Amino acid sequence: NFVRWADTGNAVPGVVAAAGCLVSATVLITAILLIRRRPLLAPSLRPALRPLAAAALLFGLAYGAVFVAFDHGRVTVVAPLYATESLWAVVWSALLLKRAEGVGPRLVLAAGLMVAGGVLIGVSR
Repeated sequence: NFVRWADTGNAVPGVVAAAGCLVSATVLITAILLIRRRPLLAPSLRPALRPLAAAALLFGLAYGAVFVAFDHGRVTVVAPLYATESLWAVVWSALLLKRAEGVGPRLVLAAGLMVAGGVLIGVSR
């Protein structure tokens, strides 16, 4: 709803708004790291840059896609679909990471309840 509110009355495309949010967050986090952990920053970031670059790129693209979806679609359709990101994280974790992330019966039950809730919302519309 905030995205919809922010989008009314201006001509800023969703992708530009998403890019602005990501750049602002990056600048803020970088400033905090430089102020609070400057001596530890370079040695700890250097080994992490390469593995996390692809994830950062995909996150940026996904975030932009969400803003475009909110820009062009109805919130009542986009928001529930966007909320399934937790469910997909559990599914991919179970498939790719196996036992490393501890996907057990309780987490599977929680994911099932999420799906059931989504089905109930869809049926009641």
